[in-house]
Amino acid sequence: MSDADVKILVGTDAGNWNTIQGYSVHREMKLLTDAGISPLQAIASATTHSADFLGIKSGFNEGDHANFVILNTSPVEDILNTQQIALVVKNGNIVVQNDLSLSKL
Repeated sequence: MSDADVKILVGTDAGNWNTIQGYSVHREMKLLTDAGISPLQAIASATTHSADFLGIKSGFNEGDHANFVILNTSPVEDILNTQQIALVVKNGNIVVQNDLSLSKL
């Protein structure tokens, strides 16, 4: 589907039975890269593509929702690095400023 330019959306974080919300998004992005799409495509599937589908204006421009995470290392190099969370920003406010690495949970 990716080769046919179909936008893929991450969606296992939708409250499905026996799904751990939050963590499942990281797992799904890993599975997508295992299936052959690039880490950058997997990240877009969980962020910009999903926001576009839902009609949410997101990004880093005036008027956009300021919801994002800052990571300790590049997820483009290894998609598992999405779990190395340093900072969470929601609605423009820092909500967590600790080492939130999921590997420590």
